[in-house]
Amino acid sequence: MKISINKNTFLFYIGVFLLILSSTFIVNIDNKLFFYTKVIAYVFFILNFFLEKKNIRNILNLTIFFLVCLLAFYLNRNTDIITFALVGISCVSVNFNKIIIIQLFSKILGIFLTLISYALGYSKDVIMMRENGQIRHSMGFIHPNSFATHVAYASLMYFIIRKKKITQFELFIISVLNVIVSQVTGTRTSLFVIILGVLLIIFSKLVNSNFFSIFDKINWFYLFGAISIIFSIFYTQHSNLIYSIDALFSGRLRQASFFLYKYGLSIFGQFIQTGQENTIGIENGRIYILDNMYIKLVVQYGCILTAYFIGYFNYLRKIFKYNFIIQICLLLLALYGVSESSPIKVETNFFLFGIGNWVKCSVFTLREKKLDI
Repeated sequence: MKISINKNTFLFYIGVFLLILSSTFIVNIDNKLFFYTKVIAYVFFILNFFLEKKNIRNILNLTIFFLVCLLAFYLNRNTDIITFALVGISCVSVNFNKIIIIQLFSKILGIFLTLISYALGYSKDVIMMRENGQIRHSMGFIHPNSFATHVAYASLMYFIIRKKKITQFELFIISVLNVIVSQVTGTRTSLFVIILGVLLIIFSKLVNSNFFSIFDKINWFYLFGAISIIFSIFYTQHSNLIYSIDALFSGRLRQASFFLYKYGLSIFGQFIQTGQENTIGIENGRIYILDNMYIKLVVQYGCILTAYFIGYFNYLRKIFKYNFIIQICLLLLALYGVSESSPIKVETNFFLFGIGNWVKCSVFTLREKKLDI
Protein backbone atom coordinates (compact mmCIF):
# COMPACT_ATOMS: atom_id res chain seq x y z
CA MET A 1 0.00 0.00 0.00
CA LYS A 2 1.49 3.33 -1.05
CA ILE A 3 1.67 5.91 1.72
CA SER A 4 2.18 9.60 1.05
CA ILE A 5 1.77 12.31 3.66
CA ASN A 6 0.16 15.60 2.65
CA LYS A 7 1.97 18.50 4.30
CA ASN A 8 -1.39 20.04 5.20
CA THR A 9 -2.27 17.05 7.42
CA PHE A 10 1.24 16.16 8.58
CA LEU A 11 0.64 17.76 11.99
CA PHE A 12 -2.53 15.72 12.45
CA TYR A 13 -0.74 12.43 11.78
CA ILE A 14 1.98 13.34 14.29
CA GLY A 15 -0.75 14.04 16.82
CA VAL A 16 -2.34 10.65 16.10
CA PHE A 17 0.99 8.87 16.59
CA LEU A 18 1.67 10.62 19.91
CA LEU A 19 -1.87 10.13 21.20
CA ILE A 20 -1.87 6.38 20.53
CA LEU A 21 1.67 5.91 21.85
CA SER A 22 0.83 7.82 25.03
CA SER A 23 -2.30 5.76 25.73
CA THR A 24 -0.61 2.44 24.88
CA PHE A 25 2.84 2.89 26.43
CA ILE A 26 3.55 6.16 28.25
CA VAL A 27 0.50 5.94 30.53
CA ASN A 28 1.99 2.75 31.98
CA ILE A 29 5.31 4.43 32.80
CA ASP A 30 4.75 7.94 34.11
CA ASN A 31 1.53 9.90 34.64
CA LYS A 32 3.17 13.31 34.20
CA LEU A 33 4.88 12.30 30.96
CA PHE A 34 1.58 10.84 29.78
CA PHE A 35 -0.15 14.16 30.48
CA TYR A 36 2.51 16.23 28.68
CA THR A 37 2.57 13.92 25.66
CA LYS A 38 -1.20 14.11 25.38
CA VAL A 39 -1.11 17.91 25.58
CA ILE A 40 1.50 18.01 22.80
CA ALA A 41 -0.79 15.83 20.67
CA TYR A 42 -3.63 18.28 21.39
CA VAL A 43 -1.42 21.16 20.21
CA PHE A 44 -0.77 19.39 16.90
CA PHE A 45 -4.51 18.82 16.42
CA ILE A 46 -5.27 22.50 17.12
CA LEU A 47 -2.54 23.71 14.76
CA ASN A 48 -3.81 21.44 12.01
CA PHE A 49 -7.32 22.83 12.48
CA PHE A 50 -6.16 26.42 11.94
CA LEU A 51 -3.85 25.57 9.02
CA GLU A 52 -6.40 23.60 6.99
CA LYS A 53 -8.55 25.45 4.50
CA LYS A 54 -12.28 25.35 5.26
CA ASN A 55 -15.34 27.14 3.96
CA ILE A 56 -17.89 28.92 6.14
CA ARG A 57 -20.22 25.92 6.31
CA ASN A 58 -17.38 23.64 7.43
CA ILE A 59 -16.40 26.11 10.14
CA LEU A 60 -19.98 26.44 11.41
CA ASN A 61 -20.49 22.68 11.54
CA LEU A 62 -17.19 22.06 13.31
CA THR A 63 -17.81 24.94 15.74
CA ILE A 64 -21.21 23.55 16.75
CA PHE A 65 -19.66 20.12 17.26
CA PHE A 66 -16.85 21.57 19.37
CA LEU A 67 -19.23 23.65 21.52
CA VAL A 68 -21.45 20.60 22.17
CA CYS A 69 -18.36 18.64 23.26
CA LEU A 70 -17.15 21.55 25.38
CA LEU A 71 -20.51 21.78 27.17
CA ALA A 72 -20.54 18.02 27.76
CA PHE A 73 -17.01 18.22 29.20
CA TYR A 74 -18.00 21.11 31.48
CA LEU A 75 -20.93 19.11 32.83
CA ASN A 76 -19.23 15.74 33.37
CA ARG A 77 -15.48 16.53 33.50
CA ASN A 78 -14.50 13.55 31.36
CA THR A 79 -11.27 14.40 29.50
CA ASP A 80 -12.03 11.78 26.84
CA ILE A 81 -14.54 14.28 25.45
CA ILE A 82 -11.80 16.90 24.97
CA THR A 83 -9.80 14.38 22.96
CA PHE A 84 -12.92 13.52 20.95
CA ALA A 85 -13.58 17.23 20.27
CA LEU A 86 -10.05 18.17 19.20
CA VAL A 87 -9.68 15.13 16.95
CA GLY A 88 -13.11 15.86 15.46
CA ILE A 89 -12.37 19.46 14.45
CA SER A 90 -8.87 18.60 13.24
CA CYS A 91 -9.41 15.50 11.07
CA VAL A 92 -11.37 17.15 8.26
CA SER A 93 -9.23 16.15 5.28
CA VAL A 94 -7.39 13.02 6.33
CA ASN A 95 -6.84 9.70 4.61
CA PHE A 96 -8.51 6.77 6.36
CA ASN A 97 -5.91 4.21 5.28
CA LYS A 98 -3.07 6.39 6.57
CA ILE A 99 -4.81 6.85 9.91
CA ILE A 100 -5.23 3.09 10.32
CA ILE A 101 -1.60 2.34 9.43
CA ILE A 102 -0.20 5.06 11.70
CA GLN A 103 -2.39 3.92 14.58
CA LEU A 104 -1.46 0.27 14.11
CA PHE A 105 2.25 1.06 14.01
CA SER A 106 2.02 3.28 17.09
CA LYS A 107 -0.10 0.76 19.01
CA ILE A 108 2.19 -2.20 18.24
CA LEU A 109 5.20 -0.07 19.18
CA GLY A 110 3.49 0.91 22.44
CA ILE A 111 2.65 -2.71 23.27
CA PHE A 112 6.22 -3.88 22.68
CA LEU A 113 7.73 -0.97 24.64
CA THR A 114 5.39 -1.69 27.56
CA LEU A 115 6.34 -5.38 27.60
CA ILE A 116 10.03 -4.48 27.41
CA SER A 117 9.67 -1.93 30.23
CA TYR A 118 7.87 -4.59 32.29
CA ALA A 119 10.67 -7.09 31.67
CA LEU A 120 13.22 -4.46 32.74
CA GLY A 121 11.23 -3.54 35.84
CA TYR A 122 10.15 -0.04 34.79
CA SER A 123 6.44 -0.86 34.84
CA LYS A 124 4.52 -2.99 37.33
CA ASP A 125 2.43 -6.09 36.94
CA VAL A 126 -1.04 -5.34 38.31
CA ILE A 127 -2.35 -8.66 39.66
CA MET A 128 -6.07 -9.18 40.14
CA MET A 129 -8.27 -12.18 40.87
CA ARG A 130 -11.68 -13.15 39.55
CA GLU A 131 -14.40 -14.62 41.74
CA ASN A 132 -13.55 -18.09 40.42
CA GLY A 133 -9.97 -17.72 41.62
CA GLN A 134 -8.39 -17.00 38.22
CA ILE A 135 -5.27 -14.85 38.55
CA ARG A 136 -5.06 -11.92 36.13
CA HIS A 137 -1.80 -10.23 35.12
CA SER A 138 -1.45 -6.82 33.44
CA MET A 139 2.12 -7.45 32.18
CA GLY A 140 3.13 -3.83 32.73
CA PHE A 141 -0.15 -2.22 31.64
CA ILE A 142 -2.27 -0.22 34.08
CA HIS A 143 -4.96 -2.92 34.10
CA PRO A 144 -5.20 -6.52 32.79
CA ASN A 145 -8.02 -5.43 30.48
CA SER A 146 -5.78 -2.77 28.90
CA PHE A 147 -3.30 -5.29 27.47
CA ALA A 148 -6.04 -7.45 25.94
CA THR A 149 -7.93 -4.42 24.61
CA HIS A 150 -4.89 -2.98 22.83
CA VAL A 151 -4.11 -6.35 21.22
CA ALA A 152 -7.74 -6.77 20.14
CA TYR A 153 -7.93 -3.34 18.49
CA ALA A 154 -4.58 -3.89 16.80
CA SER A 155 -6.04 -7.13 15.40
CA LEU A 156 -9.08 -5.30 14.03
CA MET A 157 -6.87 -2.71 12.35
CA TYR A 158 -4.80 -5.49 10.82
CA PHE A 159 -7.99 -7.01 9.40
CA ILE A 160 -8.79 -3.70 7.68
CA ILE A 161 -5.29 -3.15 6.30
CA ARG A 162 -5.03 -6.66 4.85
CA LYS A 163 -8.60 -6.60 3.51
CA LYS A 164 -9.42 -9.57 1.27
CA LYS A 165 -5.75 -10.57 1.09
CA ILE A 166 -5.68 -11.80 4.67
CA THR A 167 -4.90 -15.52 4.81
CA GLN A 168 -6.15 -18.27 7.10
CA PHE A 169 -2.63 -18.58 8.50
CA GLU A 170 -2.67 -14.91 9.51
CA LEU A 171 -6.09 -15.38 11.09
CA PHE A 172 -4.77 -18.41 12.98
CA ILE A 173 -1.78 -16.46 14.34
CA ILE A 174 -4.03 -13.57 15.40
CA SER A 175 -6.40 -16.00 17.14
CA VAL A 176 -3.57 -17.75 19.00
CA LEU A 177 -2.09 -14.41 20.06
CA ASN A 178 -5.41 -13.21 21.46
CA VAL A 179 -6.00 -16.54 23.23
CA ILE A 180 -2.59 -16.30 24.93
CA VAL A 181 -3.21 -12.70 26.00
CA SER A 182 -6.67 -13.65 27.24
CA GLN A 183 -5.25 -16.48 29.35
CA VAL A 184 -2.64 -14.21 30.91
CA THR A 185 -4.94 -11.25 31.56
CA GLY A 186 -8.12 -13.20 32.30
CA THR A 187 -10.01 -11.06 29.80
CA ARG A 188 -12.92 -12.63 27.92
CA THR A 189 -14.76 -9.94 25.96
CA SER A 190 -11.90 -8.94 23.65
CA LEU A 191 -11.14 -12.60 22.88
CA PHE A 192 -14.79 -13.28 22.03
CA VAL A 193 -14.89 -10.28 19.69
CA ILE A 194 -11.73 -11.29 17.82
CA ILE A 195 -12.70 -14.98 17.49
CA LEU A 196 -16.10 -13.92 16.16
CA GLY A 197 -14.36 -11.62 13.68
CA VAL A 198 -12.03 -14.40 12.53
CA LEU A 199 -14.97 -16.77 12.01
CA LEU A 200 -16.92 -14.15 10.04
CA ILE A 201 -13.94 -13.43 7.79
CA ILE A 202 -13.39 -17.15 7.14
CA PHE A 203 -17.10 -17.56 6.44
CA SER A 204 -17.02 -14.60 4.04
CA LYS A 205 -14.35 -16.38 1.99
CA LEU A 206 -16.54 -19.47 1.69
CA VAL A 207 -19.77 -17.80 0.58
CA ASN A 208 -20.77 -15.29 -2.04
CA SER A 209 -19.77 -11.78 -1.00
CA ASN A 210 -23.34 -10.67 -1.68
CA PHE A 211 -24.30 -12.50 1.50
CA PHE A 212 -22.75 -9.68 3.50
CA SER A 213 -24.86 -7.06 1.72
CA ILE A 214 -27.27 -7.44 4.63
CA PHE A 215 -24.65 -5.80 6.84
CA ASP A 216 -24.98 -2.43 5.15
CA LYS A 217 -28.73 -2.48 5.81
CA ILE A 218 -28.36 -2.82 9.58
CA ASN A 219 -27.02 -0.14 11.89
CA TRP A 220 -25.56 -2.38 14.56
CA PHE A 221 -25.05 0.55 16.91
CA TYR A 222 -28.78 1.36 16.78
CA LEU A 223 -29.59 -2.31 17.37
CA PHE A 224 -27.28 -3.02 20.30
CA GLY A 225 -27.91 0.43 21.74
CA ALA A 226 -31.66 -0.19 21.75
CA ILE A 227 -31.16 -3.66 23.25
CA SER A 228 -28.93 -2.26 26.00
CA ILE A 229 -31.37 0.49 26.94
CA ILE A 230 -34.50 -1.70 26.78
CA PHE A 231 -32.94 -4.55 28.75
CA SER A 232 -31.53 -2.10 31.31
CA ILE A 233 -34.99 -0.59 31.79
CA PHE A 234 -36.70 -3.95 32.21
CA TYR A 235 -33.94 -5.53 34.29
CA THR A 236 -35.80 -4.59 37.48
CA GLN A 237 -38.85 -6.59 36.33
CA HIS A 238 -37.12 -9.80 37.47
CA SER A 239 -37.27 -11.50 34.07
CA ASN A 240 -35.45 -14.82 33.92
CA LEU A 241 -34.77 -14.23 30.21
CA ILE A 242 -33.06 -10.90 30.87
CA TYR A 243 -31.12 -12.41 33.78
CA SER A 244 -29.89 -15.17 31.47
CA ILE A 245 -28.82 -12.66 28.82
CA ASP A 246 -27.16 -10.53 31.50
CA ALA A 247 -25.15 -13.56 32.62
CA LEU A 248 -23.69 -13.83 29.10
CA PHE A 249 -22.38 -10.28 29.46
CA SER A 250 -20.98 -10.81 32.98
CA GLY A 251 -23.62 -8.67 34.69
CA ARG A 252 -23.16 -5.64 32.45
CA LEU A 253 -26.92 -5.11 32.03
CA ARG A 254 -27.53 -5.19 35.78
CA GLN A 255 -24.84 -2.58 36.32
CA ALA A 256 -26.07 -0.46 33.41
CA SER A 257 -29.58 -0.57 34.87
CA PHE A 258 -28.24 0.81 38.17
CA PHE A 259 -26.82 3.93 36.49
CA LEU A 260 -29.77 4.43 34.17
CA TYR A 261 -32.24 4.49 37.06
CA LYS A 262 -30.00 6.47 39.42
CA TYR A 263 -29.00 9.26 37.01
CA GLY A 264 -31.44 9.04 34.10
CA LEU A 265 -30.90 10.23 30.54
CA SER A 266 -29.05 13.49 29.96
CA ILE A 267 -29.25 15.92 27.05
CA PHE A 268 -25.78 17.46 27.25
CA GLY A 269 -24.15 15.12 29.77
CA GLN A 270 -23.80 15.06 33.53
CA PHE A 271 -21.24 14.37 36.22
CA ILE A 272 -21.28 10.98 37.88
CA GLN A 273 -18.78 9.44 40.26
CA THR A 274 -15.77 8.04 38.41
CA GLY A 275 -13.05 5.58 39.23
CA GLN A 276 -9.63 5.08 37.68
CA GLU A 277 -10.90 3.76 34.37
CA ASN A 278 -14.66 3.43 34.42
CA THR A 279 -17.62 5.05 36.05
CA ILE A 280 -18.34 3.40 39.40
CA GLY A 281 -21.12 3.52 41.95
CA ILE A 282 -21.51 2.01 45.38
CA GLU A 283 -24.85 1.13 46.93
CA ASN A 284 -25.58 -1.22 49.83
CA GLY A 285 -21.97 -2.34 49.79
CA ARG A 286 -22.12 -3.45 46.14
CA ILE A 287 -19.86 -1.87 43.51
CA TYR A 288 -21.34 -1.03 40.11
CA ILE A 289 -19.14 -0.35 37.08
CA LEU A 290 -20.57 1.35 34.01
CA ASP A 291 -18.93 -0.62 31.21
CA ASN A 292 -21.89 -0.56 28.79
CA MET A 293 -20.97 2.02 26.15
CA TYR A 294 -24.55 2.84 25.16
CA ILE A 295 -25.76 3.60 28.68
CA LYS A 296 -22.59 5.58 29.32
CA LEU A 297 -23.29 7.65 26.21
CA VAL A 298 -26.88 8.60 27.03
CA VAL A 299 -26.30 9.00 30.78
CA GLN A 300 -22.83 10.57 31.09
CA TYR A 301 -22.01 11.98 27.64
CA GLY A 302 -25.52 13.15 26.81
CA CYS A 303 -28.00 12.43 24.03
CA ILE A 304 -26.57 15.13 21.73
CA LEU A 305 -23.10 13.58 21.65
CA THR A 306 -24.74 10.18 21.37
CA ALA A 307 -26.47 11.39 18.19
CA TYR A 308 -23.10 12.49 16.76
CA PHE A 309 -21.53 9.15 17.64
CA ILE A 310 -24.33 6.93 16.30
CA GLY A 311 -24.86 9.17 13.25
CA TYR A 312 -21.20 8.94 12.31
CA PHE A 313 -21.20 5.15 12.41
CA ASN A 314 -24.39 5.09 10.36
CA TYR A 315 -22.49 7.20 7.82
CA LEU A 316 -19.58 4.72 7.82
CA ARG A 317 -22.01 1.86 7.29
CA LYS A 318 -23.23 3.53 4.10
CA ILE A 319 -19.96 4.62 2.53
CA PHE A 320 -18.26 1.28 3.24
CA LYS A 321 -21.24 -0.79 2.11
CA TYR A 322 -19.09 -2.84 -0.29
CA ASN A 323 -16.20 -3.39 2.13
CA PHE A 324 -17.28 -6.46 4.09
CA ILE A 325 -14.18 -6.38 6.33
CA ILE A 326 -15.11 -2.93 7.60
CA GLN A 327 -18.75 -4.00 7.89
CA ILE A 328 -17.60 -6.90 10.08
CA CYS A 329 -15.50 -4.54 12.21
CA LEU A 330 -18.47 -2.20 12.67
CA LEU A 331 -20.53 -5.15 13.89
CA LEU A 332 -17.78 -6.23 16.29
CA LEU A 333 -17.38 -2.73 17.75
CA ALA A 334 -21.13 -2.37 18.20
CA LEU A 335 -21.22 -5.71 20.02
CA TYR A 336 -18.11 -4.78 21.99
CA GLY A 337 -19.97 -1.73 23.29
CA VAL A 338 -22.44 -3.88 25.23
CA SER A 339 -19.66 -5.08 27.57
CA GLU A 340 -16.98 -2.42 27.22
CA SER A 341 -16.93 1.37 26.84
CA SER A 342 -13.66 1.35 24.85
CA PRO A 343 -15.38 1.94 21.45
CA ILE A 344 -16.22 5.47 22.61
CA LYS A 345 -12.57 6.32 23.28
CA VAL A 346 -10.59 7.91 20.45
CA GLU A 347 -7.39 6.23 21.64
CA THR A 348 -8.88 2.78 21.06
CA ASN A 349 -11.58 3.15 18.40
CA PHE A 350 -9.61 3.84 15.23
CA PHE A 351 -12.75 4.81 13.28
CA LEU A 352 -13.24 7.96 15.37
CA PHE A 353 -10.23 9.63 13.77
CA GLY A 354 -12.37 10.19 10.67
CA ILE A 355 -15.36 11.82 12.33
CA GLY A 356 -14.35 15.33 11.24
CA ASN A 357 -14.88 14.36 7.59
CA TRP A 358 -18.52 13.72 8.42
CA VAL A 359 -19.11 16.56 10.89
CA LYS A 360 -17.91 19.29 8.54
CA CYS A 361 -20.59 18.54 5.95
CA SER A 362 -23.42 16.74 7.72
CA VAL A 363 -24.83 19.09 10.35
CA PHE A 364 -26.46 21.63 8.06
CA THR A 365 -26.89 19.49 4.97
CA LEU A 366 -27.87 15.96 4.00
CA ARG A 367 -25.19 15.90 1.33
CA GLU A 368 -22.65 13.16 2.08
CA LYS A 369 -18.94 13.34 1.42
CA LYS A 370 -16.90 10.15 1.23
CA LEU A 371 -13.87 9.62 3.39
CA ASP A 372 -10.60 9.89 1.53
CA ILE A 373 -9.75 6.19 1.25
